[in-house]
Amino acid sequence: MNHFFNYNNPFLNNNGFGFNPNGGYNYPPFSPQNPHNMPPQPTQIATYTNTNKIYVSGIDEVKSRILPPDSDMIFIDNERDILYEKVVDSTGKFQIKMLDIVEHKDLEKSDKASDDKLSEYATKSDLEPFNALKTQYNDRLVEQENTIKALRDELKTMSEKVEAVTNIQAKMLENKGA
Repeated sequence: MNHFFNYNNPFLNNNGFGFNPNGGYNYPPFSPQNPHNMPPQPTQIATYTNTNKIYVSGIDEVKSRILPPDSDMIFIDNERDILYEKVVDSTGKFQIKMLDIVEHKDLEKSDKASDDKLSEYATKSDLEPFNALKTQYNDRLVEQENTIKALRDELKTMSEKVEAVTNIQAKMLENKGA
């Protein structure tokens, strides 16, 4: 019966049951006798780039990600231009900040734009002629207010004189009629 149990049988594996639960046959790994005679293997080029970005599909997924205490992690949303920053404190409680991702086309253009905006504002030397005109108009306004006050005083004096003359005329008429 010893001839029945064949160790070279591809259907038998080390557990003796004749099938491999992981699929396929359970052959021993191939190892060449002389590795120096083998042709060099081409290096495998990665079809992906290594990145430190973690893509998520919403804030719920960010909340469900478990981070160690005293750590923080950045997550990027797949559907929207949103960046999530999750910060975990020493007790395990976390806070999440949602930030918008905005692309800046050209840093130099944005600096020039801020310089251009500054050039839109007037300087003190630009305002000096306007300040001189303002002072001139304020002086004229004070002069006109003084004139108006003087005219009011004169009108009051004239009204008092008219009233006095009217009183004199009224007494003269009374004396004539008596």
